[in-house]
Amino acid sequence: MYAALVGLVLLAGFFGWQWYRSVKQPWTVQQDTQRTANGETGKQNRPEETASPAKMGESMMEEAVQRPTRGEQPPAGGRPQQVKDGKEMVLVPPGEFWMGCNEQGNHACASGEKPGREVYLDAYFIDKYEVTVAQYRRCVEARRCTNPGTWDKCNWDRLERETHPVNCVRWAQAEEYCQWAGKRLPTEAEWEKAARGTDGRTYPWGTMWDASRANIKASGEGKTVSVGLYPLGVSPYGVHDMAGNVWEWVQDWYDEVYYQEGPDRNPAGPPQGGDRVLRGGSWYRDPWYARVSTRHKYAPGSRHVSVGFRCVQ
Repeated sequence: MYAALVGLVLLAGFFGWQWYRSVKQPWTVQQDTQRTANGETGKQNRPEETASPAKMGESMMEEAVQRPTRGEQPPAGGRPQQVKDGKEMVLVPPGEFWMGCNEQGNHACASGEKPGREVYLDAYFIDKYEVTVAQYRRCVEARRCTNPGTWDKCNWDRLERETHPVNCVRWAQAEEYCQWAGKRLPTEAEWEKAARGTDGRTYPWGTMWDASRANIKASGEGKTVSVGLYPLGVSPYGVHDMAGNVWEWVQDWYDEVYYQEGPDRNPAGPPQGGDRVLRGGSWYRDPWYARVSTRHKYAPGSRHVSVGFRCVQ
């Protein structure tokens, strides 16, 4: 009798459990489904698995510190901002360098190169190569630049010279191109530091002249050549053709006595003048003009077969 009663109780319990499962409340099923969707397996999220507002703020601060904002000086090892011409650029780090005549290793300085002095520059990027005909053409096609000259030994509209530096351009044409590309013309100081480094050398490669390292008159080319064709003449920062090939327009007005009175920190040249400055010598000139300290004045509205440019950022 007792055994039969126990059996009935167990049987009733079994059927009761089956009925409960079949009529389980909807909100319970919803909770289980939501937990499964959230990846929960019967346990709640631990506090450390969810980022707190404080931690999120710290993360955002770290990201902001690592990401330079527009207008800041580029850090060592950084990259230039996006440019339209796609040209490769080289970082010149901040610091001092010897600008102007170095009379210890160069006794042929002109008066406009004196006195030589230490100058500090912030960091900047400079084009690794001179602006080529093909690159300048993109600006013309964008209707932001005008055509260069086309007379004898000008490189424009000569298909075999697409990789030569664009020449026969006025100062304003060079400036227009740099602005279109998201850059600007270099100052005299920026150009010179990129060409000579910090040790006061006479040429981009050292203190002794070597005709195999630059396209000048003595090299015998008699015209421009493709940019980068003289890799042995590269500067300490890896910039090509800073001696020879074409003279390069820079930002500054020319003033022969500017070195006597100009600032020694980020000099930008005199506020006004009649001529602009050319740097670097060319295929048309002798080695003396290819010295990194040489300053040559030229009317900004003039064009010549030996004059081109590069940009900085």
